[in-house]
Amino acid sequence: MIEPGSTSESGFTYIGETVLHEGFVISVAQGEFETPEGDRITRDIVHHPGAVAVVAIDGDEVILVRQYRAALHTDLLEIPAGKRDVAGEAPELTAARELEEEVGLRPLELELLTGFHNSVGFCDEFVHVFLATAFEPEAELLARYPHAAETIGKLRTADVLVRCGVDARQLSSHVDGTFERVVFNLPQAPPAARARNQIQRHRALLRELCASASAHLTPGIGQLWITLLAGQGG
Repeated sequence: MIEPGSTSESGFTYIGETVLHEGFVISVAQGEFETPEGDRITRDIVHHPGAVAVVAIDGDEVILVRQYRAALHTDLLEIPAGKRDVAGEAPELTAARELEEEVGLRPLELELLTGFHNSVGFCDEFVHVFLATAFEPEAELLARYPHAAETIGKLRTADVLVRCGVDARQLSSHVDGTFERVVFNLPQAPPAARARNQIQRHRALLRELCASASAHLTPGIGQLWITLLAGQGG
């Protein structure tokens, strides 16, 4: 909130405001200001708790959601977003919660891209925008492939570290230490997508994976294994 009596760099002084409407999300007030010349002016101000938004990139896809927007009375395609309606909650926690609630993806990490004010002519809403490129989809994976639970269970019983949905190009963000063997399951492209551009993307991914994994292989004996679907090698 703006402190009454505070003055902006350009010389406008905030006198105070009168609340005209208290809504579920916003409040509307009439603010009174004094100009550098000493004149009194009023402005309609919308107060908003702020919001978060996430650019979620899953493989080669940017995740969008279709939302009905009453103010426009139409549906829009948007990146996942939500208002900061939990007092004291850090923006990155709100972003992670909103992403999971809206599209079912739990981010392993979030990178702050930018922040900006919306409609500064009348509203104080500020939006934090995050980037998410790696997710923890294990629950979704097991729901889709129930037989995978047995395999993962056996691996973990044998003290194998299993990570799902990590960004293989940034292993240091997900694991610590070195290993005698790192096994990476290359994402499976559907048959129709196994064109030259898909092969090129996979080659680029493998190059970055090798560079990322090198820091986590036991010197002298460490091995990097790649599992491929038949026809994926290119």
